[in-house]
Amino acid sequence: SIPLVKPFSIQRFGPVISSTDFIFIALFALTACCICTRQLRVPADPLYLFLLLYAAAMTVATLVSDDPTASKVQLFGEFYLLGLCVCTSLVVNGQNLRRVSIAWSIGTAIVCVSVLVGIVLFVAGYTRPVDNYFLFKPGSLPFLVVPRMDGLFFNPNMLCDYLNVSIALVLLALAKSWLPKLIGWGLITLICLVSVFTFSPGLGGLLLTVGLWFSGSSPRRDPVRTLILSIAIIGAVLVFASALASPDTNNTDQDLQIPYTTVVIEPSVRVLIWENSFQRLSGQLLFGHGVGANVAELRYTVLNGEEQFLTDAHNMWLNVLGQEGLLGLAAFALLIAAIWKRAKQSVSDNDRTLWALFCAFVGAFLYQGLTGSFEDARHLWLLVGFIGSAGRRPENGDAPGRSS
Repeated sequence: SIPLVKPFSIQRFGPVISSTDFIFIALFALTACCICTRQLRVPADPLYLFLLLYAAAMTVATLVSDDPTASKVQLFGEFYLLGLCVCTSLVVNGQNLRRVSIAWSIGTAIVCVSVLVGIVLFVAGYTRPVDNYFLFKPGSLPFLVVPRMDGLFFNPNMLCDYLNVSIALVLLALAKSWLPKLIGWGLITLICLVSVFTFSPGLGGLLLTVGLWFSGSSPRRDPVRTLILSIAIIGAVLVFASALASPDTNNTDQDLQIPYTTVVIEPSVRVLIWENSFQRLSGQLLFGHGVGANVAELRYTVLNGEEQFLTDAHNMWLNVLGQEGLLGLAAFALLIAAIWKRAKQSVSDNDRTLWALFCAFVGAFLYQGLTGSFEDARHLWLLVGFIGSAGRRPENGDAPGRSS
């Protein structure tokens, strides 16, 4: 249900809510019943402490928010995401991860097919989002208009981020023989094809995830694997660099002429948003503007003349800083460090399951978080829950599952 966002969304008195969230609310209730009846044990896991610290920091930011009423609504959603992470870490384990991966692969296939349908409709002449449900908006390349797809998500960047996690889970399923090779490699090919049509800076994260997987999925030293990782890192750096510059527009006078050419470029819209976000931190550095508040307020005119009003920082760290201040950023950084340490166990343990999750964490959470605010993405908090469960050592508490 994770990628089924747009077709089942509702909006009442605030943010847009996906109807599929109610599936997880039911899961919360069932999990709570299992805990109360001692059918499910809650392990003593330090990760829960870091989640609690982050929740406390967001609560403080809500109390001193520029708009406390709006922040309280958003805070409920943040608690939901943290609960999603905790619940996932409790109910997903080594015995049922196979079923989870297969279910995730089915969801991925559904969203990929929706994008392919959207591309076919675009070629057939349905080139406006109002006519093409799966189209975000037409993108532009030199001398070419292309379909920029969001599938069943609200924007292409979130779709690309989801596919980043998906490709890691499908690679794991192939390594564990949970999926037939023909289906698994076919789905990976489909993911790569669909990802291209997001035209997202997140494509660098996808390269990084795949490169890390093939470079570390075997303990053997292999020059080919090193080459793959090197190509992936170079590609990720180039994609990130491309997100920093834009052709010359009237949005800013910070122009730069490329030496020995007549080409003039300027900072991209992301760079301008980062500048704007930093400027708005004045006086709000400790506690931020409040959970869910506007971190940036930037008016920008894209090349096709469309006027945009942008309020998101387009950077995970900067967005957290703008909304929850230094207190929230510190709590968030501690949580990320704990997840990194847990996921990195795969290097010494030679654990392919944890390695796949680590690759997804680096590509989808850390890398894509540089150019997008994905700290509220459901699929990423599920990923953190997977890491919490898979990386839990016996001495840190019993593995998730039924109590004896």
